[in-house]
Amino acid sequence: MSRLLSRAAAAMLSAVLLVGTCAPAPAASKQASIIVESTPAPKAQLTVTEIVIDIHFTTKVDRSHSNLKLILPNDRVHDLVLLSSAPDHLSARASELTSGDYILKWQALPVGKKLVKGEIPFSVK
Repeated sequence: MSRLLSRAAAAMLSAVLLVGTCAPAPAASKQASIIVESTPAPKAQLTVTEIVIDIHFTTKVDRSHSNLKLILPNDRVHDLVLLSSAPDHLSARASELTSGDYILKWQALPVGKKLVKGEIPFSVK
């Protein structure tokens, strides 16, 4: 009887470990894996007052459901106007940048997938 219980306990432990290893990855790693490259790069230190922001995604994005917002050093939010770009890019121009820390907030709807969001912090010296 105790041998049967030991086998049942071992089977349950194996099932729990198997489910744990098959669990989906956290959202942050999914967000990071959808971006191929960005300008500015995360934690970049810029020395310019104007920049063309560009995020290159692994797939085409639905521009009508995607956006870019720039959080200024004074915590004001500036909605950026998307520029014409390749179907797997979101681009915008940011000008009159002053010294301080910025956060680029992006929201993208990859074609045929779920909405994803993220942030790219950078600073201007």
